[in-house]
Parts: sequence; C-alpha cells; structure tokens
Amino acid sequence: MVDSRLLIAGLLLVATAACGKGKTSQAPAPLAAAAAVPNVTLVATLQPFNSPVSGEARLRPGRTASEVQASVKIINSVVGLEHRWQIRRGDCGTSVGNDIAPTSSNTPLRVSADGTASATATLPITLPVDSQYHLSILRSRSDDTVIACGVLEVQR
Repeated sequence: MVDSRLLIAGLLLVATAACGKGKTSQAPAPLAAAAAVPNVTLVATLQPFNSPVSGEARLRPGRTASEVQASVKIINSVVGLEHRWQIRRGDCGTSVGNDIAPTSSNTPLRVSADGTASATATLPITLPVDSQYHLSILRSRSDDTVIACGVLEVQR
C-alpha cells in the first residue's frame, strides 16, 4: 500500500513538472507586490532647500491597487504663494525621470496667513516602493526650483 502511494505521488510530481515545461515563473513587479500590502505608509520629512520651508508628506494605499492617497503639509512659506509638489525617483538633488504622478492630480499648496499650507490628493499611481523616491516642493506654479525635499521611507 505504501509503495502504491509513493508511485502515485511520483507520477503526480512528474505530471506537474511536465505541465510547466518551457514556462518560467516570474515574480510580480515590485509595485504590484507593494499594492498587495495595504498597510504600508510612506513618509517624507521635508527639509529646507535654500529656503525656510519644511514639512511632511505621507503616501498611503488608496481604495484600489492603482491609486495612492497623498497628504502634504508645509510651514514657513510666503503668504499667498501656491506651491506645486512632485514625486520623483531618486534622492533629493539626484532626480531621475519625471514626476511619477500627473501634474493635474497634485493639488497645489496654497499658503495661508500663518505661512502654512496643506493639500491632499488621490494619485492614479501604485505605491512607489520599488526604488527610492522623494517628494519635493517647488517654489511656485511657474517656477520649478526645489525649495524643500524629503525621501519617502516606509513608516516604522
């Protein structure tokens, strides 16, 4: 009886191996894998970059795997300014490529009377955990000079 079970198990193993012959199994793309982890939050402490502006940014998974909830807060800015912000691959000062979220998705930061601003946005992207990314604050809607920046890291 034991021998027949071993024989059946061996045949099943050979049949299973034959079904996958010529096919290679690939791991899911890192961003797809990250989207499956619903409790990951990325945080960036925004440090001044030739300006007094600083703050914090948070990225959380959205309602679906292909969206992210972003919140950005800054302090010490000039009353009345509107700052754009962007998420790019690389470290602060060594950006690679373009903003990973469409500019139209990024709600501008409108500075209030106390020099603070905050914005939230739903971005049509997956949570960027496949590499190092940073979030930067730009001087204004028309000036792309970076005035604050922080690397996005998994919140611990």
